[in-house]
Amino acid sequence: MKHALLTVDVETDWGGRRKADSVNKGIEEELPYIMNLFRKNKVKATFFVSGNLLPKYKKNILDIKKQGHEIASHGLNHSSLLQMTKTMFISDIVACRDLFAKELETELLGFRAPQFRIGKEHLDAISSSGFFYDSSLVKGTLPGRYSNASIGAEPFKIGKLIEIPVSQIPFIRIPMGLLWMNFISFPVFRLLFKMSKKPNMLVMYMHPFDLVARKSGKSGILLSLWYRFRQKKARRTLEKTIFFLKSEGYKLTTMSDMARLSQVQPGSQSLSS
Repeated sequence: MKHALLTVDVETDWGGRRKADSVNKGIEEELPYIMNLFRKNKVKATFFVSGNLLPKYKKNILDIKKQGHEIASHGLNHSSLLQMTKTMFISDIVACRDLFAKELETELLGFRAPQFRIGKEHLDAISSSGFFYDSSLVKGTLPGRYSNASIGAEPFKIGKLIEIPVSQIPFIRIPMGLLWMNFISFPVFRLLFKMSKKPNMLVMYMHPFDLVARKSGKSGILLSLWYRFRQKKARRTLEKTIFFLKSEGYKLTTMSDMARLSQVQPGSQSLSS
């Protein structure tokens, strides 16, 4: 059976640039839309949530849990891992895990690094801190973000940690993220997918603020143009993608379920710095 994993990175607007105590339209307006869409389509997904959204957005995060989705860690403050020492990073992810256990009685089994920026030492720290899986690696290369051309497209082990990499859009090799898919248009994505060999597993990611009509707060000109250019069709792109994946025979499941299902062999893969 083929599996598709829809993942939602829940952070403050503008990629974590807004403060948690500010207005965050992504969480307040679009997260409920995503939840409703998933409910109507019987989708179970994984939400990587930043710890700094508590306590203000506790109710919103509890709603994720109540609907039967998985909650995983996106770090305590959506801070860059590359600016942390290993000790600081371990303190961050353990504090985040303890916070969710205390406030929501939720065990965080997985982790995803902000902006997919992560190094081998961080993956070792995630494993030694007791996490079951990670989904911080994207197959391929994006200058300034990551260089993982040599990794596989399906789950593999790095020591004891199960790595579930984010998928690429076929042929053009950009991440399978909602904003990228919307940028190239859903018809183009569907065509590329149809032309390629269907993978046994694919991982797509999105953010609630990807769907906001107007982004709150100030930002640079390029960032503003990027969000405004691709926002208009984002909801339709997401809706069509869910329908398309189901029509292609994919079962939509959570990260932890996929990690349990994966029959992977121990051993680490090298990561480019």
